[in-house]
Amino acid sequence: LYDEEPDSAPQSEERAGAEMQPRGDEASIESARGLQVDDQPQAAKSWAEEPLEQNVELQASVPPTTVVGLMQHVARHQAEAVAVSLLSFGSVFVYFYYTVGAQTRLFFVPVYVGPVCLLCVDSIVAVIFALEWMWRMSSVGLDYPLSMLGLIDLSSWVPGVIHFFMYMFCGEDCLSPWVRAAIVLRVLKPERYIRGFGSMFAIMVEFQSILLATALVAFLTWLAASTVLYYTERHSPDEDINEYYGSIPRTLWAEVINLHGEWPWPDYSPLGKWIGTYIAFFSTGICMVPIVIFAEGFQRRLEEADEDRHGSGDMMSWQLDHLPTESGIRLDVWCLLYNHLLQAPYHFSSCYRIFRAMSVTMTLLVTTSTVVVTYPWFDPQNCREDPTCQAWNN
Repeated sequence: LYDEEPDSAPQSEERAGAEMQPRGDEASIESARGLQVDDQPQAAKSWAEEPLEQNVELQASVPPTTVVGLMQHVARHQAEAVAVSLLSFGSVFVYFYYTVGAQTRLFFVPVYVGPVCLLCVDSIVAVIFALEWMWRMSSVGLDYPLSMLGLIDLSSWVPGVIHFFMYMFCGEDCLSPWVRAAIVLRVLKPERYIRGFGSMFAIMVEFQSILLATALVAFLTWLAASTVLYYTERHSPDEDINEYYGSIPRTLWAEVINLHGEWPWPDYSPLGKWIGTYIAFFSTGICMVPIVIFAEGFQRRLEEADEDRHGSGDMMSWQLDHLPTESGIRLDVWCLLYNHLLQAPYHFSSCYRIFRAMSVTMTLLVTTSTVVVTYPWFDPQNCREDPTCQAWNN
């Protein structure tokens, strides 16, 4: 909206300058509040001058701010995606409850899924997805069945049809459990609307050099750590350690878990503990690099999508967008929780400092008490068996 008006650039610059300049207690609140109030007439004027078709498009891109608005937005623009997701994940969870083999509970409601119930749900969902697949093929053409999305859509209904005919003609005797397990392939069906795997593949292509270098370093670290721990733990008296570190192939499996920060077997030798400490410091940072890369890639795509929806320019935090316009309890609570969003230098209120000090203190106290209580010396039974513990307490 601001890009369409000639007066929007000065307002945008005024907004950016107001964020960067030093603010006092009342000045910062009044500045943020004044920006919101001053922007409303300009936005309303620009909205009224836009054509009707563009107004409808802009209204579709504006995110809802209430729960009712969110439900209406989803019903209007994402009904197909919601329906496909409910059918896909609903049938998958029905299969999950079928594998229980007995009556269980879902939110305090007794649930039992037998073979006939699973067959009915699987068949109905398969028929719906088959009709959708035929409609898309008639609309797109013969290129659709050979595309990736076409193959995903095909796998969402073909196993259900096979399940139905095999059960009807030969019953449970010749029905393979893998036919029922193929229901899980439907979790890929919402990919058409979510684009999760597509985004992951794009991130892998964009950061392929970093990911390949990280994979090589992680692979060499895996081999080196497995070899060293094999020689330190192969003669361990502990049965678990001796089993998982008795050979290098078995050590490779154990080190896959250790390299990601999990150490489920604590009874290492002193030399193994010393080496494991360095492995933990070094390997965890290396193996977590892909997680950071994917998080950064997803965040960048979300920011780009947000800019496409709202227009380019610096976006204010949603907390600043909901800054109360009148003095009172709402403004006091806002300042208590979100004072840090007002740019420095800023003199935080005493309530905010007390709230932050209490939060940090409670976090440290809970963490320290958890560590202390789990220490063996605080267990009365263990303390009676340990002379050193008794002497210390006395």
